[in-house]
Amino acid sequence: MVTMGEARITTSMACNSTRTGSTPAFAMSCLLPTLACLMMADQKLIFFCLLVKWRFKEIKITYSSASDTDFSFVQYLIENIEIPDDVWIQLAMISSEDHSKLLLVQELEFSLQVCKAVETAWGKARPGIDHIIFNLPATVEIAPPNHYADQIKYFATHISDLHLHNDRGTAVAAAELAVFGGAETVEGCLFSNGECTGNVDLVTLALNLYTQGITPNLNFSDIQKAIDIVTSCNDLPVHPRHPYAGELVFMAISGSHQDAIKKIFEAQGIHHRKNAENSKLKMWDMLYMSLDIANLGCSCASGNYFALYSVQE
Repeated sequence: MVTMGEARITTSMACNSTRTGSTPAFAMSCLLPTLACLMMADQKLIFFCLLVKWRFKEIKITYSSASDTDFSFVQYLIENIEIPDDVWIQLAMISSEDHSKLLLVQELEFSLQVCKAVETAWGKARPGIDHIIFNLPATVEIAPPNHYADQIKYFATHISDLHLHNDRGTAVAAAELAVFGGAETVEGCLFSNGECTGNVDLVTLALNLYTQGITPNLNFSDIQKAIDIVTSCNDLPVHPRHPYAGELVFMAISGSHQDAIKKIFEAQGIHHRKNAENSKLKMWDMLYMSLDIANLGCSCASGNYFALYSVQE
């Protein structure tokens, strides 16, 4: 099994990256009852098993008071020991004062003051299993991603959890910049699901970070299997142009693009043969693809870049 941490060809952009940042924890909220078509307990179990297989370690499974379906689902997970020892399940519970959701429209000094007051009242701010995590969400995305990243950088030594929505279409950009600004945890969904315009897509975010030298420690070796499960459980399609996952993203239709890709593949083949002869790493360096699609379980033989071969012939 090929995982993102065990790529068979090194990504050159990852090796040459000058960006700073460390691998964040990816907290999953796909199982919350926020979709128009709510999942049944058996669908939630299939989805949960997918998240465990993909190596998500923090999974938000329900609200504190949701439905009999969610109660049965959680009860089944516990009674049948379906939760691995290294996976933390989380329960979403809204407090009476939820100032953190107003982060983007409050003065930063006031937001930090509130967080420190909560930290003192809770009394569990020490490192380890009892540490406290403040969630700083862009529940309604109203500012540019660089503005959000500046806010996270300001909080970096005190706050560690992000929750972003995609109202302006820049949730991934905001999360990526926030990680480089010091964020330690990012909460989101697979393929931008969630309420309204959706939460940040953790697939796109994780793979973007991978191309910048930050290994996400997640298993994307069979992305099509994940797409099939997610679309079946959520009753929502993955857009054909969705980054990394859409059925058209690895297919070139324009003749000029086909010709360029053909030449790039040929040039990379020459470099790989030379590197192999000299016992050097095979560096992945493709202008049209920032990572080796074989790491996602994709290949030219399976139909990706099919149009390319009409040019080669």
